[in-house]
Order: sequence, then C-alpha cells, then structure tokens
Amino acid sequence: VRYLPEDYQPTDEVRAFDIANDNDFIRLGVIYRQDRPIYTDIMRKMQQVSEKMGKPEILDLLKQFEP
Repeated sequence: VRYLPEDYQPTDEVRAFDIANDNDFIRLGVIYRQDRPIYTDIMRKMQQVSEKMGKPEILDLLKQFEP
C-alpha cells in the first residue's frame, strides 16, 4: 500500500488510468477528480429553459413522429 505522490494531479486522466491499472501497489488518495456541475444546478437550469419555452402542444409533439 502506498500513498499517491505529493505532486500528483488528480485531474490528469491518463496518469489516473495508469495508476488504477498498476497491480504492483494499492494506492491511497484521490486517483481521479473531474469538476462538473452538481445535479441541482443542472435541474435549475433545465427548469429555467422550460419556463422560457412554455408548455408544448401535444399535436406539435406528435407531428415530430409523422413519416
């Protein structure tokens, strides 16, 4: 068991993949981290877009599937 080096960057996807596939040691620490929006932020944005667009008419939706 070994800790990750002090200068290790968990945002480096290629290096994280190499460490995850290294069978010589079990590594302790954050191997990979990706910053992305949280669920509530995404849902809030979708709600805002939905409010701007308004409610769709059912016939307009069905026309999308006509041959």
